[in-house]
Order: sequence, then structure tokens, then C-alpha cells
Amino acid sequence: MAAKLSEFVRDNVFMPRLKKQGCLVVYDPDRRYQELCRSMGSESVRIVDASESSLESRRAALHGLSDFGNPNLKLEGLLVYVPANKPITDEQKQADPFAIYAECGGIFPQDDGDEFMSLCLRAKPDFATAIRRIFADNPSPSFSIIDALAPALNGRN
Repeated sequence: MAAKLSEFVRDNVFMPRLKKQGCLVVYDPDRRYQELCRSMGSESVRIVDASESSLESRRAALHGLSDFGNPNLKLEGLLVYVPANKPITDEQKQADPFAIYAECGGIFPQDDGDEFMSLCLRAKPDFATAIRRIFADNPSPSFSIIDALAPALNGRN
């Protein structure tokens, strides 16, 4: 059985960027990835959720970044979750308190390949027609709708 879509995004998108860059900022105005990001927290990965308190999340992100230099901590990554659109222009980046973390680390979404439909197609390429049909009816389906494709269709094969 195919992995869940959330596992695919975690293991093939978020974690590789986090490991490579040390810091990853996830911009998510639809709050689609919030629970996924929260679930990635561990002793080695610090999660900062900017949806709760702007001031506290700024402080937590700053502490998380500075903790990389502490040899007593085994911190391998800082993931900052921001429930807003990714800043594009220089003016938007200057106004975004988390843009600096994206500049020194990685960012999601990075390009068109990070659009939700593209991720779904990469996670479940055998179900491309069904995924396109789902997106035609609902431009923002849930993870569970995409995950439900595999068991239902695999049983028919």
C-alpha cells in the first residue's frame, strides 16, 4: 500500500530540505500543512508555529537558530510554520519577520512543484487521472481524500 500523502510530503519534501539547509520555513495560508509540521517536532527538530503568537514565535525562532551553535544540544533542524502567503517581493520580505530564516535556510513552497496538486501527483503517480478529477471538482481536497484513492482503487486491480 502506498504511503500516506502527509508521509510523502514529510519524507520527500520537508525533511530533505530541513536536513540540507538546517532551517525550513513553511508558508501555508490554507493551513493545510500545520498538523504535519507540528508532528515533526522532536529533540533534534524544533518547530516554531507562527500561527499562535507573532511575538512569541519570533522569539522562539531566534532562540532556535541560536541553539544550532550550542554543542550541548543535538538540534539538527528548525522548522518555522507561517500561516501566510510566501513573500515574493523585496518589500514583502522586509515586512515578514520570518523571511530571514527562509533566506538562511530553505523555503516551502519553493516553486510550482510544491503546489498541492503537484505533490499529490508525485506521491501517487498511478492515480494521476483520479487526482486531476478530484482537483477539478475541489481545488483544495484534504489529505484523507487523496489517501483514500489507493485502497479503493488497488482493490479493483
